[in-house]
Amino acid sequence: MNNSSILPGHPSSPVILHVPHASRTIPPEIRAALLLDDAALDAELDEATDTGTDLIAALGADHAQVRPWIVCNAYSRLVVDPERFPDDSEPATAYGRGAVYTRTCTGTPLRQEPLTDLDALLDAYFRPYATAVADLVTASAPWTPKVLGKNRLHTVPVEIGAESAMQIRHQRREVRCGTGWPARGGSVTG
Repeated sequence: MNNSSILPGHPSSPVILHVPHASRTIPPEIRAALLLDDAALDAELDEATDTGTDLIAALGADHAQVRPWIVCNAYSRLVVDPERFPDDSEPATAYGRGAVYTRTCTGTPLRQEPLTDLDALLDAYFRPYATAVADLVTASAPWTPKVLGKNRLHTVPVEIGAESAMQIRHQRREVRCGTGWPARGGSVTG
């Protein structure tokens, strides 16, 4: 099973574009365990999918002076969300939206709780994806002194207010990249 696609960038590129939520693909064995009917699942996929971000990444890469690397998650975040922490340190776990979602965006049950297959899902989908991304970042060391950025592409629904978006953002841990940029007044959150 291939959990990701990695589109090569220029060997000198220090940039990795990360596209974690563009896919709507859910393997049949995962679909069978989801509690939603087809119409409700389609609506949840509409909400959960960052539609077109894979195309935005590809177009951006095509127009970049130095082509960045692109990592795309092959599966929907309803399978696993590769940007969540896979343990109880993930704040979103409290409302069923950790690395493995048990609730929809409206709080409706998505999977049976408590999860009995958490480790199996993490082993099959989360960890291989995380390893592929980590390996790409590690492999960047020979061709650049540091990776300048792992840029994530997301979409935000129009309905979400700026205040809600800020509250969500402040619940996440701050991540500082080793570029010196945060020291000049900026920060990178993830």
